[in-house]
Amino acid sequence: MRIGINALGLRPGQLGGVEVYLRNLVVNLGRIAPDNEYLVFVDRHNQSVFGSGLPPNVRRVVIALPPPASPVIRALRYLGWLPSPLADQLERSGVDVIHYPDSIINPPGIALPCVLTSHDIQHEYFPRHFPFQTHLLRKLTYGPSARKARRIITDSEFTRDTLVEKFGIPAGKITAIPWGVDATFRPDVSVAEVKRMRQKYRLPQVFAFYPANTWPHKNHPRLVQAIGLLQKKYRSDCKLVLCGRPQWGHDALLSALKAYDLQGDVLILGYVPAEDLPALYHTASLLVYPSLFEGFGIPLVEAMSCGCPIVCSNTTSLPELVGDAAVLVNPYDVEGLANAIWRVLNDRDLRADLVAKELARARHFSWEKAARQTLQVYRQALRVDNTG
Repeated sequence: MRIGINALGLRPGQLGGVEVYLRNLVVNLGRIAPDNEYLVFVDRHNQSVFGSGLPPNVRRVVIALPPPASPVIRALRYLGWLPSPLADQLERSGVDVIHYPDSIINPPGIALPCVLTSHDIQHEYFPRHFPFQTHLLRKLTYGPSARKARRIITDSEFTRDTLVEKFGIPAGKITAIPWGVDATFRPDVSVAEVKRMRQKYRLPQVFAFYPANTWPHKNHPRLVQAIGLLQKKYRSDCKLVLCGRPQWGHDALLSALKAYDLQGDVLILGYVPAEDLPALYHTASLLVYPSLFEGFGIPLVEAMSCGCPIVCSNTTSLPELVGDAAVLVNPYDVEGLANAIWRVLNDRDLRADLVAKELARARHFSWEKAARQTLQVYRQALRVDNTG
């Protein structure tokens, strides 16, 4: 097969987990099926995101995107009322099937068989989390893209169920394929590396770690409130360390820090290079993940692979992901969140039990396995009968 993977919308360092997903998937697809040819469509701004270590059967194809058009022209092209020059370029590539890895098929009029990865449809449940234009774009594109795709991949059973519920997609058209985890996330990071990380970021001795861009659904303000309650109720010296790029919820985070007078107890690192994350998980006292909505949640798998105890939300895909290898809490219950952090910090038996379960569970997440399942979806998309 000749398989196209549309990475034109990828912006390095901006899409978080989607970038992790795409990079690892592409490399492993090339390794497991050397007889296939993979064309990864990029533009001049993102062609470096895959680095230099691609298998020989994976080739980057740089497409010269047309100059930015007005919003009206872009909308007319998307709706199919004007021709899209991008569709012609993709169709001339000779691929048998094309994979759109980030929830939208664009251009929508493309005639090639399409596989779509839908990471989540949060906007259908929490429209208030999105600016008006972003919400409108999702409403106009996510449903039609899911219906156009011959096959759909989701990161979790939860997201598969939401596509059935909200868009009426037949369940048999959707395959849930969990992500893998990079081999650098392991339980044996050296003491020297942990010490280096403490010095580099001036980390506190005891801290809860939350790696997440400050989107509204990441629930930073309630976490800040829980840390304040933890310190007040239990006289805890636990601090909070955050990393991730500022997003639409960043002002709410800063307001919460000021409201609860915790500016000195919360360390905001901003963007952290991927190579620093394994040692950060080892340095942290625990991972806390109070998100309101997740299609997957890659930091949880990374933390499990490192043996970092976890407190996380009991909502959406997260219980499916962690099983019994984490303490689950209602993300709206600030006191419950504070109590759970306290338990994990101070109950040695609980910590040991969590770590043992995490390391066992983490072995189920494999990028090679995800790539093999994805390859099977490509084959299904090429069959004449794609109804189930």
